[in-house]
Amino acid sequence: MRSLVAVFAAASVCFGAYSDMAFHDLRLSEGRSFFTNNEAYNSYYLYGSPLGIFEIDSSQMSLELGYKLKSFNQAIDNLPKRDFGTHDLTLPVFRVGEPGRAFFQAFYMPDFRWNNIDYRNGSSSAQNLPIQRFGLSVAGQTQSGSFGGAFTADGYLGSSSLEESNQADFQKTTRELLGFEKLRLDFNSKVHQTLRMGAFFQVTAHVDTLYYVVKEGEYRNEDRSFQMNIPSVGGYIDFDGGDLLPVPVHSTISLQYASGRSVHTIKDGVNYPDVDALGNRDAIINDSLRFMWMAKAAVPFKGHTFKPGLLLGYANGSGKLHEPDKDNSPFKMGGILPFSHYNLGELQFGLGSGFEFLNYSDLFLEYTVTGATLKYGSFYYRYENGDRVSQGNRPNFPEQERKRTLHRISFGASTQLHNYLEMPVEITPRIAYFADGFTSGAGTNYWDIDAQFGGDQDKRYNPEYYLDHFQRTAGFTLGADICAPEKGLGGAVYMTFLSISVPGTDISASGFELGMAFTLTIPGAGR
Repeated sequence: MRSLVAVFAAASVCFGAYSDMAFHDLRLSEGRSFFTNNEAYNSYYLYGSPLGIFEIDSSQMSLELGYKLKSFNQAIDNLPKRDFGTHDLTLPVFRVGEPGRAFFQAFYMPDFRWNNIDYRNGSSSAQNLPIQRFGLSVAGQTQSGSFGGAFTADGYLGSSSLEESNQADFQKTTRELLGFEKLRLDFNSKVHQTLRMGAFFQVTAHVDTLYYVVKEGEYRNEDRSFQMNIPSVGGYIDFDGGDLLPVPVHSTISLQYASGRSVHTIKDGVNYPDVDALGNRDAIINDSLRFMWMAKAAVPFKGHTFKPGLLLGYANGSGKLHEPDKDNSPFKMGGILPFSHYNLGELQFGLGSGFEFLNYSDLFLEYTVTGATLKYGSFYYRYENGDRVSQGNRPNFPEQERKRTLHRISFGASTQLHNYLEMPVEITPRIAYFADGFTSGAGTNYWDIDAQFGGDQDKRYNPEYYLDHFQRTAGFTLGADICAPEKGLGGAVYMTFLSISVPGTDISASGFELGMAFTLTIPGAGR
C-alpha cells in the first residue's frame, strides 16, 4: 500500500524550492494527513529526490496510470459567469530496475487547462491551454545504501488557444510556453541505520510568449517573459528511530535556497512607466530561503496508538528591481532601482495527532498557522486611478508593511475493511474535511501557469498582490485505497467537494476535484 501514495505524488507539479508545501497541499486535497503520517516522511515526496523511491518501492518494474479533474464555476450577480479548471493525466509513469540498487523512471503527463467566461452583454470567451509534461530520472545506490546519486530532467511544452463570440476583432492570437521544471542532481548517504542525509542542486527555466493582433494594422501585442532559478540548492537530514527507541520517532529537517531572475518584454504601443523604449520591462532578481522541520511519534496505549506530530517552518522571499539590459538578458541586468525592494517572511507552526484504534480505524487532526509579513519600498506606490507609476524619486515615502495570519485545519478518519471482513482485496475507505487560508506566495518558487491571456506577469511587479490575493478554501473528501498484493495491483480514488471565497468581496466559487490512480508492479526477486 505504501507505493500507492507515489502515484499521486508523482503527478503533482511544483516549481522552485518549496516542494514540501506542494506535497502538503496534495495530501490535503486527497483527504490524507501530513506531518502526523509516516507515509509523508520520504525525500521523494517532500523534496522531490528520486532516491527516496528506494525506501518505498521494491519492485523490478512498475507502471502507474492516473487522472485528476479540477472544475470550478463562479456565478456572482455583478460579475461575468466563469468556469475554469484542469484535466491532468498520467500516461504513464514507468519504472524499471534492480530493487534497492538502481532504476530508470520516465513519465508523460498531458494537462488541459481552461478558463471560460460568459459576459453580461452576451459575448463570451474560451481560453484553453494544453500542456505536455515529460521527464526521466536515473538513480542508483550502493548495496548498503551508504551512498546514492540521481539525475532528473522534467520539462513541458504548451500552446494555448482563444475563442470569442465576436471573432471579428481577433485576427491572430498565439501563446507558447516551454521550460524545464527540474534539471537536478541528487546525492544522499545512509550514515547510520537510523540517519540519512541528502543534498541536491537544481536549475529551472520558464519561457512564456504571447502574440496577438487586434484589427490588423491598428493594434499589435508581443509579450515575452523568462524566469530561471540558478542555483537552487538544498539539503535534508532524516532520522527514523524505529525500534531503537522506547517510542518510535521519525523526524526530518531541511534547508533550501534558490536565486531567481526574471525578465519581461512588452511591445503593444502603450506607454508603461516601467518599460523602456525597446519594450523591456524592469528586470527582477529575488532570493528564497526555506527551513522546515517536522516530526512524529507513535505512542502505544492499551492496544491503541497515539501519533502526535509537530511542524515548524520559516520562509523568506526577497527581491529588487533592476534596470533592464537592452537585450533583456537575465545575466546582464542594470543597476538596482531605488526603493524597489520587497520582502515576504513567513513563520509556520503546526500541531496535530493521529489515533489508531486497535487495527480498525485511524483518525487524525492537524492544525497549521502561518504568520506572514510583507515589506516593500515606495517604488511600488500607485496613483488613485490605479495605474502603476514609479515613485522611486520620492524617498520621503515610508516603507509599506502588511501582515496576515493564515490558518489551515484538517481532520478525517479511515478504516481497513479487510481487517474485519473477509475480502479478496484490501480496501481502506476514508473521509476528511479541511479549511484553508491561501495567498499567492512570493519568491523564486512562484511560477503560475494558467489559461489566462496576457497580464500573467503583472503580479510579479506588485508585491502587495502576495498578501492581498487571499482566499479561503474548504473541502470535503470521500476516498478509498484498494490493493491486491498477490496480483501486484493497486488503486486509489477520491472525490473532494470544494468551496472558495474571497474575504471582503462577493466573489466565490464552488467545484470539485476528482482523482484516481492505478498501479501494476512486478516484485523483485526474493521479495
